[in-house]
Amino acid sequence: MTLEPDLRAALEDREITLAALMKTVASAERVLANASEIVIGISSNATVDLLGTYIRREAVLAGLRARIVMGNYDDPIGDTERFRAEGVERMILLPVFDNVIPALEAQIPHMTAAAIADQEEGFRAKLNLTLEKANVFKSVQLGLFHRMGPSAAPDGRDAVAAVIDRFNQIVGSVAAAYPNVQLVDVEAAVTTVGRETALDWRFFLKAKAPYSARVLALLAARLAAGTRNFGSRYLKVLALDCDNTLWGGVLGEDLVEGVKLDPYDYPGNVYWRIQNSILALQRQGVLLCLCTKNNPDDVAEMFARHPHMVLKDTDLVSQRVNWIDKVANLTDLAAELNVDLDSFVFLDDSPVEVEAVRSRLPQITMIQVPTTLSDYPRIIAEVERLFLGAGAATDGGAKLEHYRARAAAVEARSAFGSHEDYLASLELEASIHVDHLSEAARIAELSQKSNQFNLTTRRYTQAQVEQWMNEADKQVFSITVRNRFGDSGLTGVLVLHYDGDVARVDNYLMSCRVLGQGVEFSLWSAVLARVAVKGAMRIEADFIPTAKNAQVRDFYDRLGLELLNDTGGVRRYGRHIADFTPTISNWVKVTDA
Repeated sequence: MTLEPDLRAALEDREITLAALMKTVASAERVLANASEIVIGISSNATVDLLGTYIRREAVLAGLRARIVMGNYDDPIGDTERFRAEGVERMILLPVFDNVIPALEAQIPHMTAAAIADQEEGFRAKLNLTLEKANVFKSVQLGLFHRMGPSAAPDGRDAVAAVIDRFNQIVGSVAAAYPNVQLVDVEAAVTTVGRETALDWRFFLKAKAPYSARVLALLAARLAAGTRNFGSRYLKVLALDCDNTLWGGVLGEDLVEGVKLDPYDYPGNVYWRIQNSILALQRQGVLLCLCTKNNPDDVAEMFARHPHMVLKDTDLVSQRVNWIDKVANLTDLAAELNVDLDSFVFLDDSPVEVEAVRSRLPQITMIQVPTTLSDYPRIIAEVERLFLGAGAATDGGAKLEHYRARAAAVEARSAFGSHEDYLASLELEASIHVDHLSEAARIAELSQKSNQFNLTTRRYTQAQVEQWMNEADKQVFSITVRNRFGDSGLTGVLVLHYDGDVARVDNYLMSCRVLGQGVEFSLWSAVLARVAVKGAMRIEADFIPTAKNAQVRDFYDRLGLELLNDTGGVRRYGRHIADFTPTISNWVKVTDA
């Protein structure tokens, strides 16, 4: 089920009253009764129960239902145990500095250095043990400390600030050892809302509740962005309008010489700054496309001739510069890139265009250029959080070349009489690695964002992958692919668990970059050889349906495994290895490295 436009609009209303929001969230959860449920644990040394309501709002906006498990007061170690028993998948840990011990900020000016050092070491030990126990969760979002009270010094630098800095250094150094931990800048949220509005001293003193509803709502949105909407999607593409979005003015009327893009003069300096921010996203792996109603020759001239254009044609993976409806153009771009529409963010200045796309393609995240131009950098900062809240992609800017190679391959396809002839012409090479620790980060990332070719849609953390690579009853296969147009990189993962003489497939997944090329069948002969060496006599595998993986529902049938049972769409397959001759793609050259 999807949310009706009116219900979604009410959820997106950031000025909605708390009472109305609670009713609206409950209504949305009833609509999404059959949607996937995520279980999120919230642990704090303060009262932050209201955060759970705002997290539930972000979940239903992502098409999910969130069950919130609140921890006990100031018991993060005990909370991790409780959360594990409750089935928590993701943990939010929000410690408040002034509450590490009562009124810590007020005590610091007259505490001895030794007493402060004792508090630091006690906090370090407690945090380390908490994160060690929390290593089983998909993600732990850990808040950095901020100041509750006002600064005693005009520049904000005094003894309290110095101690907060040291505590945050402890947080960073301890968290660095745990790949599933993501740091959250709570101070940034407080500053965005405004300290007077964000912090509530009355409720903090009465009930240890420091945060206003407004800042908790903003934190919830940023926490959701930091987990790619709780793992429900992985944003990949930023589609861009041009006029009054990448530059000031209308190119067809103002011409190249008349548009505003001078880095030294307002308003051109705003657009020049925005282009720099967008280029930084591209360098971190975000795919950039143009989707604009404009004359193609005018836009090409602008990119080629304007002396202050930061973005270049070479930074774009694809363009739709025409007078066609933007909904059709965005749909066409998704098909060309072979990614889902919910992987798109679209940036446009026109409220008419924004509403047209939002109403017809609600999967796309729409961002409107603000009418107050000085707010534009703040809006772009929110876009950056959407894409990079969980960290930059590990394959970085190389993505652009991968997708260009795909586009070149699509163009070449028309030159061949049959699909098989075309595939053979690609000179496909697949290389198989087993338990390569250096690939654990990319394997974990691929498990998090692959949806279409994903047989069970189980998500892995880097820590889990590294652990399995060192266990005798597990094997983690990775597949790297290249063709005559370029290198697609690590694009496939197969995880096997051994139980006696049975090899069970925990998951098999591939990137959309190589779908339809037969690579998915290419590795199985090599896998079976490895399985036989491990002493397994039988292989078993499951298909677990989701909203996005219907295209691989019959993959194991086509591979040659036998269907053992089908329970509510969950299909179990198996076969004795001695009787199993898997389907192969003989145009793919396979190397077992």
